Parts: sequence; structure tokens; C-alpha cells
Amino acid sequence: MMTAGLLQMGIFLLVLLALAWLLGRYMAKVYGGERTLLDPIMRPLERAIFLGGQAYDKRLCQALARQLALPAQIGDPLAGIPREPDALAPGVTSADGSLPDWAVAAGLSLGSAAGAKAAGRQEEVVRV
Repeated sequence: MMTAGLLQMGIFLLVLLALAWLLGRYMAKVYGGERTLLDPIMRPLERAIFLGGQAYDKRLCQALARQLALPAQIGDPLAGIPREPDALAPGVTSADGSLPDWAVAAGLSLGSAAGAKAAGRQEEVVRV
């Protein structure tokens, strides 16, 4: 029994070291800007998403996207939430209707709603 346990731990450590070495090589290539085997799959998914008040500064966003060599977009944390067009005060949204500076508020409220649902509480949404 003891020999089998030691053998199992030894094999586990060898597999762990091999995976750590492979992951290290992969990360070195990614951070070095070199091409990897996963580029054809992952590259279309990579993009810079700008949120917060600075997302309205188009020159800053364009410069960062150029420096990162990634496609970029301004994020809208409320994009998947249905809302009435006149529900917000005038001047609150950007020209395209996105709300990038609402990212923290949206994340906190969605996290709170998910926590309430997990706890089994049904909270009623109050419309003002």
C-alpha cells in the first residue's frame, strides 16, 4: 500500500511539473508577443473593452487599442438589460446610447440580485 501511494504521488508531481513547464512556455510566448498554437482560436476573441468615464475619450481609447494591437470597443454594462428609451435623464448616455460609466453600479446591483436569488429571497423591483 505504501509503495503504491508513493508511486502515485511521484507520478502526480511529474505531471504537475510537466504542465507547469508547458504553461510557463506558453505564457512567455504570449507576453513576448510571439505566435502560439492557440492564436487562431483565441485571437478573434481578444479585444479591449473600455468602461468608465475615460471611455468617452476617443483619442485615449484609440491610442491604447493601437498600442495593444487589439480591436477595441466602448462597453455598455446595461446592453443586455431592457430599458425604456426615456427612462434616463437627458445627457446621461453617450452619443451611441451606451453607458460605459455605469459599469460599477451595474455590477454591484447584479451581484446583489444574484446573492438575493441564491439566498431564496424574492425582492420586488420598485419602479419610480
